[in-house]
Amino acid sequence: MKKRTHTILFLGVLSFILQITRGDYDVLVRFLEYNRNQDACDLLFVSGVECDVYFRVCLQPLSPGQGEICRRKNSNILLENTHYFLFSPAQNEDYTFRWGNIRGKPIFNILIKVFDLDPVGEDDFLGTTSYNHVGSGPTVRNVTTTPAGMNLRVKFMLEIKCSSQPAQQPDLHLPKNFHIKDSEISEILVKKDQIIEATCDNVPTVLAPTEVC
Repeated sequence: MKKRTHTILFLGVLSFILQITRGDYDVLVRFLEYNRNQDACDLLFVSGVECDVYFRVCLQPLSPGQGEICRRKNSNILLENTHYFLFSPAQNEDYTFRWGNIRGKPIFNILIKVFDLDPVGEDDFLGTTSYNHVGSGPTVRNVTTTPAGMNLRVKFMLEIKCSSQPAQQPDLHLPKNFHIKDSEISEILVKKDQIIEATCDNVPTVLAPTEVC
């Protein structure tokens, strides 16, 4: 009976840990700078010879692997006739991209797909520049993507937060008048540490968890 009740407690604690270390996180990308080698995109048009650029920005979670989650491919919001652009605070809303409640650990790719608007015919695809993030907790940092063709790259602010919705704690249905020694609880927690991987803020705990993702 003693061995069986210990197993019940261990499974209950493990279930609780899995619930609070589920790893949900939010991502924000805000463009700071666009750069590409100077190039003649529109030789036939009077608007200028350089590219009229717009973007499609995608997040691809890698832990666990998922498909791309993309934001806006809007040719109405353009960087006109340019190969270099420094974004101003007034443009923050147009060039800020958000993803919420992504399951898993904050390991992902940011893919920025760049297009040139053509007044006639199909728009030109200029390339994809990307950034790979591997982390274990909330962060705010400025990063630059890996250059693509024509040295295409984007600098942006990356912000990662733990999702605001806390995981629900499961009820542990233990036998009435069940008791366990502190040393046995410690043993369970040691086993827990050998099983649970890092979470968003890398602080898995069963004792008054705060912001866990």
